Amino acid sequence: MFKLPFDMVLIATRGEIAARIIETLRKLWLRAAITPRSLPTYSRTAATILN
Repeated sequence: MFKLPFDMVLIATRGEIAARIIETLRKLWLRAAITPRSLPTYSRTAATILN
């Protein structure tokens, strides 16, 4: 396996799409970064990040 030139991805979207991106990044052992303003506490994105 080769090393990627990055280990974190900035996600500039929110909601369902962001949740799917985060799930995929976790499968690839990569981290995700999002801004707090784009993270309502009731969203699926919040649930995905907090798990």
